[in-house]
Amino acid sequence: MTDQTPKALDGKEFNQLISNMLTEDYGELTLEQFCTAMDAVHQESPEIKLCIRVKVDKGQMVAYGPDGRPLQNNTLRLGAAEISIQQWSET
Repeated sequence: MTDQTPKALDGKEFNQLISNMLTEDYGELTLEQFCTAMDAVHQESPEIKLCIRVKVDKGQMVAYGPDGRPLQNNTLRLGAAEISIQQWSET
């Protein structure tokens, strides 16, 4: 196998790569192949840009998501990630 992204591998090469990664004996998977695969997965991950607007209404912070709707409990869920917006005061 040459250094390729997973998309460039044919089905047999991709299955072999995954099979090698799942075995207890990593001897068939070289460090270079492993690093190439992990780098490719990282490069193909989508970039996430997020804009959260916050305002204080009657002393309470209200956070709004990218769609303009208030976030329930000031928490935004993105897939498995949960982002909580909290207000604090330095007094």
